[in-house]
Amino acid sequence: MKNLKKFFGFVVALSMTLSLSGVVSTPILAVEENTDQVTEDQTVTETPTEEKKDEADTGEAPVTDEIQGEVVTEQPTTPESDNTEELAETDVAKNLTTGATYELLDTAVEEATEGDTIELLKDADLTKGFNKTLTFTGNGKITTNKQLTSNGEGWMCFGLYDSSRELTLDGAGLTWEWKSEVGTAPWLMLSLSGKLNITNGATLSMTVDSGSTGSRNAIYMNAGSEINVTNGGHFNIFGYSTDGKEGQGLQLDKTGQAKVNVTGGSTFLIDGTNRGYVNSPEIYVDNSQFTVQNCTANASNGGVFTATNYAVVKYLNNAGHGLSASRVNLSNYTNFESDNNGYYGVYASADLQVDGTSTLKVTRNSYNGDFAGLKLTSGVTDGHVQDGAVVTITNNYCSGLSNNGNIKFDDNVNLTIVDNVNDKGNTSNGGGIYNSGNAANLILPQNALIYNNSAKTAGDDIYNGNGAKLQISQPSIGNILTRDGDDTNEDQAITNWFYDGANPSYSGKMKNGETARWNQYKYVKTFTMPEAGENVTGNIGLKAAYAPVTTFTPIDLTMYVGGEGYENVDKVEDNDTSNGFPEPGYYVTLPKEINNAIQSNGQPVDLSEETNNFSFEYTYNYNNGEELRHWKMTKYTDADGSESTKDGNYVYSLALADGRKPTLRVIDDAGNIQTNANFDLTNAVNKVYTTMVGSVEGGSFTSGEINESKSLTANVQTDTIDVDFDRTVIATGKLYVRGVVNVTDENLITSIQKDGTDPKAGVPMATVPEGTNFYINGEEGLEVQKNADPSLLYDDILPEGTDANNDRRIGWLTEKAEQLCNQYGLLEQAGITNPQYSFKYMDIVDQNNGNVVLKADKNVTVYMPYPEGVDKDTSIIVLHYKDLNRDMTYDDVQSAIMNCEMEKMTVTQLDDHIEFETTSFSPFVVIWGTDEAGEIVKNKDRADTGLFQNAPLYIALMTACASLVAIITIKRRIDAK
Repeated sequence: MKNLKKFFGFVVALSMTLSLSGVVSTPILAVEENTDQVTEDQTVTETPTEEKKDEADTGEAPVTDEIQGEVVTEQPTTPESDNTEELAETDVAKNLTTGATYELLDTAVEEATEGDTIELLKDADLTKGFNKTLTFTGNGKITTNKQLTSNGEGWMCFGLYDSSRELTLDGAGLTWEWKSEVGTAPWLMLSLSGKLNITNGATLSMTVDSGSTGSRNAIYMNAGSEINVTNGGHFNIFGYSTDGKEGQGLQLDKTGQAKVNVTGGSTFLIDGTNRGYVNSPEIYVDNSQFTVQNCTANASNGGVFTATNYAVVKYLNNAGHGLSASRVNLSNYTNFESDNNGYYGVYASADLQVDGTSTLKVTRNSYNGDFAGLKLTSGVTDGHVQDGAVVTITNNYCSGLSNNGNIKFDDNVNLTIVDNVNDKGNTSNGGGIYNSGNAANLILPQNALIYNNSAKTAGDDIYNGNGAKLQISQPSIGNILTRDGDDTNEDQAITNWFYDGANPSYSGKMKNGETARWNQYKYVKTFTMPEAGENVTGNIGLKAAYAPVTTFTPIDLTMYVGGEGYENVDKVEDNDTSNGFPEPGYYVTLPKEINNAIQSNGQPVDLSEETNNFSFEYTYNYNNGEELRHWKMTKYTDADGSESTKDGNYVYSLALADGRKPTLRVIDDAGNIQTNANFDLTNAVNKVYTTMVGSVEGGSFTSGEINESKSLTANVQTDTIDVDFDRTVIATGKLYVRGVVNVTDENLITSIQKDGTDPKAGVPMATVPEGTNFYINGEEGLEVQKNADPSLLYDDILPEGTDANNDRRIGWLTEKAEQLCNQYGLLEQAGITNPQYSFKYMDIVDQNNGNVVLKADKNVTVYMPYPEGVDKDTSIIVLHYKDLNRDMTYDDVQSAIMNCEMEKMTVTQLDDHIEFETTSFSPFVVIWGTDEAGEIVKNKDRADTGLFQNAPLYIALMTACASLVAIITIKRRIDAK
C-alpha cells in the first residue's frame, strides 16, 4: 500500500511539473499599460490607459442573505469524525474533518485533503503554498512573511485553472496577514483560478511592498476566478513604495472574466498600490463598503461596476483615474464618492445609471492632466439619472462633466456643477460642462445649479460643440457669482445665461476686437432660452452670470412741503404744482470698462444728447400696442453753466423728443403711489419716500402689463465700442420730506438777495455775497439749475403733540436754552430777568423746485424780524440749535434737542431786524427779559457784544487769562522779596 501511495504521489507531482513547464498555460504576469490619454474632443469607446478588451454581460448579480445591513452569519459546522485527538499545548491547528492536530500550520495544510476544514487554534505561520479546496476557521492570525513556494515558481497558484476550487476564510476570529518578500522574484503573491471567499467577519490583508527592486502584484485573477467578501468579511490590499513601478492590487487576464463581490456589510480596500485593479473585472457591491485609494497610478481600469442597497463606494487620492468602467450602476441608496484623483473621477464608456435614491459626488479630480470630473463617452447610448438623485460635481481641475454620449437628468435631479476650472491645454472649453460630438445629447434638470465655473477659452459654465445637442433651463438665478475668467469680479446675484465665447451668431464690437466673452465690465449678449424640450445646437459657450448694468438712479432729495414743484408726478393729469415735488435729476452709472473706454482724462463721461454717443430707449406697451421711445438727456447746469455731478457722474434731466418728461414715482413705505393731488401734508412730515423714474404716462417699467414700459436698453456708440445693454436698471432714490407750519403765510418763504439789499419792515430776509453757489442737499458738485430760486424758509416750531405722552418740543427747547444760559451766566451778563423766548425755524430752499433743501458755500446774512414788543433798545440773546432739522421722528425729538450743539450768535440790532451771519440753519431762539409787571425791559446798554459767540471757547480763554494773571502776580512777589 505504501508503495502504491508513493506511486500516485509521483504521478501528481509530475503532472504539476508538466503544467508549470508549458503543458498548461501559466498566468500572464506583466501587462504593458497603454498610456495614451483621452482628450476632450475624442470619441472614446473603451476605458482609458488600458488596451482594448471584450466585455461580457454576466447577467444578474449574486444573491445574498442580507437585507439592508443585517448580516446573517453562518457558523462553520464541524464534521463528525471518530479520529479526534487530544489537544496539546503546542498544537496550532486542527483538521476538523479528520480530527488530527498539528504543531505546524504548514503540516496541517500539507496533510489536508480536498475539501477539508482547518481550525486555527492560535497564531501561526504559513510558509508553503497549496492548491486544494480548504476552509480555514478558528481564532488567531495566520502570518505569511515571504513567498509561498510550494509550486516551485515563487508564488502560490490556487486552482491551476480549475475554477471549482475554493479557498475560504470563515469567522470573525480569523485573520490572515500575507506580506510580500521585498527584493525576491517573481513579482506575484497569488495566482487565483478558483474562488477566494472571506466571510462571517474573517479578514485577509495582503501587503505589496515593491521596495527598490521593481513592481509587484498582489493577486492575478484568471478567467472564471472570483473574490467573494461576504457577511461582514474584510479584504485588504496595501501597497508600499509603488510610485513609478508597475504592479497592482488585482490584475485580471485579458478576457476580463473575473468577479469581485462584496456583500452583506463587508469591506473591500485597496490602498497605496501602483494600480488598484486592471483589465475589466465585474464588481458588485451590496450593503458594503468598497474603497480604492492612494494608488500611485490608476485606481481602476474597465469592467462593470454595480453598487446597491446602501453601498458606500469611495475612490480617493489616486494619482490616475478614480472609477474607470464600461458600465456604472448605482441604486437603492448607494453613496458614491470620487475625490482628488489625478485623472477622471468617474469614467463610463457604455452606460451610467443612477436611481432616485442614490448620491454621486465627484470632486477635486483631474489635477494631473486634461480630463474631467465625470466623463461619458459616445458609447453611453441611454444614460439616465432619475428624479431624486443627488449629483455633485465641484472643484474639478478641468471640465466638471464631459459628455460625448446620450444622458438624461430628470427634472427633479439635484444637480450641482460649481467651481470647476478648465485651464488645461491651448484650447480649454467648458469649465462646468463640455458637451461635444455628433452622438452627444445632454438633457439637464430644470433647477440645476451650474455656476462659478471657469474655462480659459470659451464657455465658463457650458460649452456645446458642433453636432451636439443640449437641453437646459433657467440659470441659477439669485445665486452669487464669485468667479469669472480672471477671478476678479465682484460678488453679484446671477440673473441669466449669457454668451461666453464661441458665438458666431453675435458680432458685437469691443475694444481690440474682443467679442462675446463674459466679463463684469464688458458687454455680453443675453442667451435666449429655447422652448421646453428644444435643443441648443451649434458652437456655443454660456455662462450663468449678470449683465454689466447701466443704471439710472434718481438723486436723493430733501424737501419742505408747499413749494412749486415738478409738474409731472406719476400721473400727467396731476397739474396742481402748488404742493409739488422737486424735479428729479438722474445720474447714470456705466459698466467700468465701457466707462473707461469713453472717458476723457478721468472726467465724468458726458452722456448728453449733444455728444451723440449714448441713447436710452424703451418700448411702451399701450393697450397691447408697442411704441419705441427715446429719452433725451440734458445735463443739470446752473446760471453760469456749471455742471452738477453725483458720485463722479453728471446729473441729467430726461425728456422725450417732444419735450414730455418722465414721471417721478413717489412711493410710501406701504407701497402706495403719492401724487401732487393725493399727497397728505400732515402725514408726510418727517417721512422718507422711495423715488424712481416712470414713463411719461405714469407707468412703471414692469414688463408684461398694459400701459407699462418695458425692454429698457442703453446704447453706447464710439469708434471702438458699439453695444446695447440688455440689462438697464432703474434704481431708486430717497425723498426726505420736512413739514412746515405756516404753509399759507406769504412771509414763509422769501427769495435770497444779494448783499447790500435792505430788508422790508416785518419781513424776514437773507442775503449772500456775489458768487455764492447753492448745492442741492448741501452736496458739493450737485448745483442748482439755472432757473433756481434760492429762498429763506422762515417758519414757526412744529406744534407739540396733544397727547400727554407725545413730544413737548417747546418745553425741551426752552430747557436746553436755560441750561446754556445758566452754565455760562448769559442772562446776568445781558441783564435779563424773567426770560421770554421766541422760537423760529429757518432753512434755505429752492422754491422753484419743490422747496428742495439747499446749502450755500458762503456765509448767509439773516435779517430776522423782532418778536412782538421787542425792538432795537431791548437787551436780547440769540441762540442757534445746530443741526436740529426736521428729519427726526417724534420718538427722537427729546433726545435730539437735549444733545444738540448750540451756538450764541453775534447780532446787530437794526431798526426793524436782528442781523447775524450763519453757515447752517435749524431752530433759532430770541431771548429777552421782562419786569415784575410783565413789561419788556429796555436794557440796550447790556446787549450782547459778541463775546459769547462760542461760549465754551470764551470760558476757556478767560480761564487761561486768569491763570496767566495769577502767574505774573506770583512772580512779582517773588522778585520783590
